[in-house]
Amino acid sequence: MIEERDVMEQALEAGKAPGNGVVLETVVVTHGLPAPHNLISAAEMSEAVERGGGKPLFTGFVDGLLRVGLTMEELRDLASRPDVIKAQARDIPLCVSRKLCAGTTVSSALVLAERAGLEVVVTGGIGGVHRGYGTSLDASADLPELARRSAIVVSAGTKSLMDLEKTLEYLETLGVPVVGYQTSEFPAFYSRLSGLHLEHRVDSPEEAVSFYKAMKQYGLSRSMLLCVPVAAEDSMDPEDVARVVEEAHERARVLGIKGKALTPFLLTAMGVISDGRTVRCNLSLLRSNAYVAGRIASTLSRLA
Repeated sequence: MIEERDVMEQALEAGKAPGNGVVLETVVVTHGLPAPHNLISAAEMSEAVERGGGKPLFTGFVDGLLRVGLTMEELRDLASRPDVIKAQARDIPLCVSRKLCAGTTVSSALVLAERAGLEVVVTGGIGGVHRGYGTSLDASADLPELARRSAIVVSAGTKSLMDLEKTLEYLETLGVPVVGYQTSEFPAFYSRLSGLHLEHRVDSPEEAVSFYKAMKQYGLSRSMLLCVPVAAEDSMDPEDVARVVEEAHERARVLGIKGKALTPFLLTAMGVISDGRTVRCNLSLLRSNAYVAGRIASTLSRLA
C-alpha cells in the first residue's frame, strides 16, 4: 500500500509504484452503488484488473490519510462509515486537514495517481456536463482534471444522466482526446449506442499505449479518455435509458436535489425505476472497463 507519508515525503522515487498499477476511484463503492452491489463490484473489478495483467489499487482517504492501495477489508470499512464523504480534487486539503474519510471521484483519483507516478485510472463513467448547463453551469470537476493530469482514463463514456453531446464538446474545448476502444461511437454508459461519432479509435492495448505515448512525446500533458462500450448482452435500449433518466431527473427536481448529492441520487433512483436493470448494467461495464485497464497497464509497463 502507498500511504500519504510515502507519496508526500519520499517524492515517489523511480520504480516505487508498480509499473502495471491501475488506480480505481471509490465513489462508486461509497456513494454510487447500493449495498451489497458496491462491494461485489469492487471485488469483481479487482479480479478483472488482475486478469488483464494489472495490479488494482483502490484509492481513498481514511481519517485524513491518503491511501493508494486499499485492501478489500479497508474498502469494506470505508463503505460502511456513516461519515464518509465524496471527495473531488478540490476536497483533498479538506480531507487531510480535518482527518476525514472519503471515497474518490475521477478528479481526485487523477491527482492521487499523478502523485503516485501511475498512469492508468479506471472508472465506470466520468462525470460530465449536466442537463440545463446553460442556466446552472453545472459540469463535473472530472472534466478540467482530465485536462490537467496525464493518464489513460478507462471508462464507458460519461454517465447517461449527463448531456453527452455537450460533454464531448466540453472535452474537445479542453483538448482532451476521446478515443473509442474497438468502437467509433461514444458509449452512452448503459447503452453501446449514442449516435455520437468519435474521430479517434484504437483496437488493441498496444494501439492505445502508442496513442498515449505520442501525446506525451509532443508535450500534450492531459489525459486520454479511452471509452469502452458495455458488453452487447448487457446493453440497454437507448429509449429505455432516456425514459429512466427523465423520470429520475423529475424526482430530483421535485425533491430539490442539487450539487454533489445529485448524481448519487439519480443513480439510486434509476436503479429503482428500472427494477435493477441499470445496476446490473453498471456492474457489467465496471468489469469490462477494469479488464481493459489491466491490459492497458500491463502493456504500458511492458513497452515503457
